[in-house]
Amino acid sequence: MPATEKLAISLPKDLIEKLRRAREEGRIESVSGHIADLLRREDDWLDARATLDRIYESCPEPEAEHYAWARRALGAGPGSGPGGPAGTPAGAGPGERPPGTPGSAGSGGRPPGTPAKPAA
Repeated sequence: MPATEKLAISLPKDLIEKLRRAREEGRIESVSGHIADLLRREDDWLDARATLDRIYESCPEPEAEHYAWARRALGAGPGSGPGGPAGTPAGAGPGERPPGTPGSAGSGGRPPGTPAKPAA
């Protein structure tokens, strides 16, 4: 086991309660151990973020139709789900895919810009 050193830190009360509740419910073994695990994982998250940034650099920006699909799928924004005007439905049924993705409505199962294959 690595050498440890005691450190006193100040946290907002709501976070302290959250940590204590997690320990009492058995979701974490100890507050110190949980914080140490989170700090160890920070590098993994930074690496993942850097990877995603590299991927997204080569992708085009999402278009309005993609944002609209996401709002419907998540039930967020005007006219979506129970929070929308007069409880309008979210509009993104189970399995609905983003515009332009294989199998999405209007794509014929093809990525955007991919011509349809002639019928064989």
